[in-house]
Amino acid sequence: MQAVLRQLCEKIEKEALQITSAINAGSTFCSTVFDNPVVIQKWHEQDRRLRGQKGIYVFIVRNTLTLEYKQVFDWNETLKGAKFREYKKIDINDGDCLYIGSCVSKSLYSRIKEHFSDSGSYYALKLGHPARQELHNTVYCVAFPIKCNYTQQQCRILLPALEKRLHDLLVPLCGSNRV
Repeated sequence: MQAVLRQLCEKIEKEALQITSAINAGSTFCSTVFDNPVVIQKWHEQDRRLRGQKGIYVFIVRNTLTLEYKQVFDWNETLKGAKFREYKKIDINDGDCLYIGSCVSKSLYSRIKEHFSDSGSYYALKLGHPARQELHNTVYCVAFPIKCNYTQQQCRILLPALEKRLHDLLVPLCGSNRV
């Protein structure tokens, strides 16, 4: 049993480092767990190949901007959804990780759509809401669909653990490290 757990931990670490490298350095992505990443620049450009797919997704900021205290307060208090951790002025830089999520029960297509809209689950970014518009057009999403040879049960173990490790490596500005 310990050998199986050790192998799983090694696989999670390897995949997390590959995803981090692909996002930060734009390096070639080669994975035994995930298909090629799908980059979504804007919601209306979302790739329908993500329908029915499970996996990991990362929202990245593509511009440098500053959110004043009032903007952060409005973001955090106007509606339920992914929040900034602190109530203070935030300098956001090009390439910063905004949010990380994993998708086991819904499809990547549906889950990412929730983040770009103003409705959806409690943890969605809801970038379509007026209080969060400042980031709607300044982020893109990279989705990593898991290969189809993984079962639902395997996804429920692997994806949250990988999401947790990515939180540690990429330190997203929004959302909770709830895994």
